[in-house]
Parts: sequence; structure tokens; C-alpha cells
Amino acid sequence: MDKIVLLNGVNDIEKTCVLLHESFKTIADEYHLTKDNSPTHNAFLTTDQLLDSINKGLILFGLYENDLLIGCVGITKASNATCYYIEKLCVLPAYRHCRYGKMLLNYAVKEIAMRNCNTISIGIINENEQLKKWYIEQGFSEYKVSKFDNQLFTVCFLTMNIITLQKVSDEYITTISHWLNKDYVIKWFSDPDEWINEIRNRHGLYLFIHHLVVLHNNKPIGFCQYYTIDDSNEDVYKEFVQKNAYSIDYLIGEEEFLGKGFGKIIIQELCLKVFNEHNGSIIVVKPEAENLQSCKSLLSVGFVFDSQTGVYMKRNIRLTTVST
Repeated sequence: MDKIVLLNGVNDIEKTCVLLHESFKTIADEYHLTKDNSPTHNAFLTTDQLLDSINKGLILFGLYENDLLIGCVGITKASNATCYYIEKLCVLPAYRHCRYGKMLLNYAVKEIAMRNCNTISIGIINENEQLKKWYIEQGFSEYKVSKFDNQLFTVCFLTMNIITLQKVSDEYITTISHWLNKDYVIKWFSDPDEWINEIRNRHGLYLFIHHLVVLHNNKPIGFCQYYTIDDSNEDVYKEFVQKNAYSIDYLIGEEEFLGKGFGKIIIQELCLKVFNEHNGSIIVVKPEAENLQSCKSLLSVGFVFDSQTGVYMKRNIRLTTVST
């Protein structure tokens, strides 16, 4: 049975080094890499080097088939904390072309999403066109190519956003309507027809609402929106009128993406749009008190609960800093 687990023990380090050596040997042979000319390449990585990387923040996950370690993937946070890197993704040669690589990549994406990060980067040998094509098929885009003094090859850096937000067009209305009628959504969003009516009239009466579809690897997985408090005339937010305040709503429509951190990333991306594109001063949200998952998600991405108004709030720190 296949399973992916965290690798963190001493025995795990030794087994992982063996795995890396065997998995990356094919690459080393193809590009004439040796211990002498590429001492830090994964094909020659020592246990001390791997342990040093772990101590500096590398998190490794191993793929087991029964008791045999057949693949692994690592993630590490960038120094600027705005993205995560994926590295050491490999599968033993005998187990390739069985979708294990995609399984490991998807697991890494889920782990990064759970850490409230939307941007992923990876570096590969630029001349490896087959591998580059595979990553592009998984949703990555080529970012830049660099040459380092201590390497024989050039490095291609690819990047992707776990989700992207795109303006709703008519082609998505049927899908959104389907999502709004699902039991776990309608429980919190009430009348689906009212939501769809607002979307259909997004160029007229509801022009002040920004309706967006959530895409993961070009697949629609959810819906979200943000809007100005002044235009909404909602009594629940009357304390925030004329304060350059916004509110947000979001849902994940595809069940396979529930509980994997995607909701938190959607909230963060909405906050970026409000604060960076519209210069909003504050975002306020009032989910149902029973909607514990939504309340926890808001708190985890920097919202605070205001007991006086009964809403969750997040202020534009940049504006606050400037004003002080």
C-alpha cells in the first residue's frame, strides 16, 4: 500500500540519501556530473549535507510502497517568506511512469497550501526539456534561467501559484450554481438563486461587487467575491461605513480541495486585492458562529475577532504604519 510520511529520524536520513543517490544517478550520468564537479548535487549528497539542509528548514516527505522507500519530496520556505521551494522530488527508476511523481508533487502543494503560501518555485537543469515539459503540464511556468559558477549546467527556475483568481464570466455561472446548491455550501450561503442573480447583474446593480472564480492549475474549484461596505448597505457592518472598509465571501466548490489549506489561501489572495489594488483600510467578515472552520481560517491568516461589533477584522498594516 502506498503512503507518504514525514521523514525526520536518523534512519530516515540514511535511507533518503540512498534513495537520492539511486534516483538522481540517471541525471548525473546523462549530464556527466561527478562528485568532483558537482559535489552538492543530489546524486552525491552526504547525510551531513542533508541533515544540514533539514536543520536550515527543509521538510522532507517520503513515499513508501509497503516498507520500501521509493520516492521523496522536500519543501522549504524562501528567505523572504513569500514562497516555498520544492526540491529533491524523485522516484526510484523502477517505479517511474506510475504517477508517483505527480502524487508527490500534489502532496507538496497541499503541504505548502496548509502553510498559507500561494507561490511555489522549483529549479531544474535547464537542458532537461522532458522534465521541464512535465512541470509545465502540472501548472508551472518558466520564470528565469541562471548559470552558477559551481555548476556545469544552467538552472531553469519555474514558478506557479497554487490558486489564481479570475473575474467571473458567464461560462462559470452554471458551475457556481451547482456549487451553491451543494449541502455543505448552502448551509452557510442560504439562497443560491439570490447569489446567482447578483452574479448575473454584476455589470449593473451589483457592479460594486467583484465576483471571482478560483482556479487551481486552470481548473475551477471555487468562487469568491469582495465588495465595499459603503455600497452594500448591510446592517451587520454599519459600524464600518465611511471607513474605506470591504468584506469578502468565499467557497470551495470541489470537495477534493476541502480541508487542504485552499480556503486560507483564497482569503489571503482576497486581502491582497483589497489592500494592494484598492487601497482598502480594513476587511470585515461575519461568518455564522457555528461555521467554526471559517472562523478558524480567518484567525489563522491574521484576522482578529472584535467582540464589540461581533465581526472578524483585518487592517491594512501598510496604511496603519503610514498613518502613524
